[in-house]
Amino acid sequence: MAVDIRIPVFIQDPVAAGERGMEAMEWVRLRSEEAVLDGPVSPRVAVLDLDASNGRLRRGARYQPPEHDGDPGTFRLQDPGRLDAPDVIQVSVFGAVLRTLEMFEEDDALGRKVRWGFEGSQLLVVPQAGEWANAFYQRESRSLQFFYFRHPLLDGRREERIYTCHSQDIIAHETAHAVLDGILPDLYHALSPQALAMHEAVADLTAALAAFRCRALVRQVLKAQQGSIASSGAFSAIGEQFGRALGHPAHLRDLLNEKTLKPIDGGKPEDVVTTLEPHALSEVLAGALYSVLLRLHEALKDELTRKQQARTSLVAPTEVARQTVSPEEAAAPPPLENQGFVAEPAWQEARRRVSRKALAVATSRFKRSLYRGLDYLPPGEVSFADLGRAILAADEAAHPDSGEPRQWLCQEFVRRGIVSHPDELRVRTNYSHSALARVDLDTLAKSDWAAYDFANRHRGFLRIPRGRSFHIEPRLVVEKLSYAAGAHARRRVRECIFKVSWKVDEPDEVPGGELPDWRQVTFGTTLVIDCETRRVRVLLTSDRDVTRKLERDGMVRWLLDEDLLRVGKEALGPNGKPLCGAIQAECSGGVLRVVGTAHMLHMVEERSFQGGGG
Repeated sequence: MAVDIRIPVFIQDPVAAGERGMEAMEWVRLRSEEAVLDGPVSPRVAVLDLDASNGRLRRGARYQPPEHDGDPGTFRLQDPGRLDAPDVIQVSVFGAVLRTLEMFEEDDALGRKVRWGFEGSQLLVVPQAGEWANAFYQRESRSLQFFYFRHPLLDGRREERIYTCHSQDIIAHETAHAVLDGILPDLYHALSPQALAMHEAVADLTAALAAFRCRALVRQVLKAQQGSIASSGAFSAIGEQFGRALGHPAHLRDLLNEKTLKPIDGGKPEDVVTTLEPHALSEVLAGALYSVLLRLHEALKDELTRKQQARTSLVAPTEVARQTVSPEEAAAPPPLENQGFVAEPAWQEARRRVSRKALAVATSRFKRSLYRGLDYLPPGEVSFADLGRAILAADEAAHPDSGEPRQWLCQEFVRRGIVSHPDELRVRTNYSHSALARVDLDTLAKSDWAAYDFANRHRGFLRIPRGRSFHIEPRLVVEKLSYAAGAHARRRVRECIFKVSWKVDEPDEVPGGELPDWRQVTFGTTLVIDCETRRVRVLLTSDRDVTRKLERDGMVRWLLDEDLLRVGKEALGPNGKPLCGAIQAECSGGVLRVVGTAHMLHMVEERSFQGGGG
């Protein structure tokens, strides 16, 4: 049985919250953990508050069980108003990590508990890991590490300490890296720039989704922006205080952008991303997906302002029914200002309430399709187009009658040069196949031998190369909510997610002769089966386009130029452990294998990257 706790969590960093006239923290209730102890510690998350000055652990915050049945537990804080107090930092970081986990695991998203990408059950969270302008997830240490750094004040005589753990968007971003590593562990060793950039884009979008859950922030922004989020950086800006302290105009990255892989008519030349650096490249994908969310919010707001229910091609009636709003708000006419008059405050508040409801529906739909798309992604070297196809398939499964947002995603991917034509995103869904006619799905899910035998007998169906050995991942059988427009509009559907991967040796055509002529990369297939009908919900295989191979050449070239790629013992320090600033490579039988490329995915990329695709 889950423990119910109520704890404070930072809404935004102190600077951003102050500029928006908001309190720095809000109290949230969390119910995802089976036990909570001093620290804070739970079965899945443990805060280790390191004192970098002496290397010792600070005393952890004390848990206070509820006094009465039905009340939530909490933590004793000596001075809740002191934002840099160790116990306040410990508890707020713990809460932000759990809040992000819950967002992934909700029954209308993944519908299951996430697994970590490392051996062991606990993610270690170090809120004050030392003095450095950075934050990152690291699989090897099973940890999230948040640093602090000093920044001079305007008078030039004093310094303030900037804590990366004071920013909910940074915490959500790094937690998303850890979750994504559990869902798609092959990405941690990916050589494809788009695969690494996908890690960054999903983490940034998770930070935005976490911000949309802050009620005070949503109310403040919708009031200030007349019910719109189309021009607000409160949700789209990543690392505001952090970015400014490092000399950026306002933030590290912004999801509200026009970044593209090809020139857009009327667009700015600086919006064309020619680099393969994952952080910069991620803005193209994140911007494309975020624009779909904005468009869905505006469309829902317009629909719900004029009538009680949005059109079913946009969302299913049950999606809207999950959010409560009064009939008066739902039926509110357009504001009088559209007719040349000043709107009454009552109409303004009604409009904002409708906008809040539209935003809740839009973000829920967006979260559901994005996170389920991660489950559908194939293993190995994947591309932005792969994620697009996975999201479209997951969205169709969850919202079969509401296809407008899927059309918008296709349009946006074409507009930004991710694909050249919508047909590149088209996938076959919901069909019968002879391979599934007699298979026992329960045995397939539970037995590794049965899973291997199935894959070996159906290599062609699963697109496994002939004669190639393969790896079967643990199967997932998950119940997920589906929203349709008919009589059984909202129902639970059981899916079996079957993933198989294999290694391929491809030519390493990076000039210089320092490395072997071949390198090893991973590809794979995801098969999603409807357990009730035995139909194929979707079958997706990772991108083998020649352009992705040229981009991997560019990545290897840049790693060599920056002296980041170290082979064998050169990647180890004097203590025999891997160097934090190096990407490790192994050579065997004339083939290069690169591991841990995700080490580049720190919050800040400190090196320039101008590598090309070929």
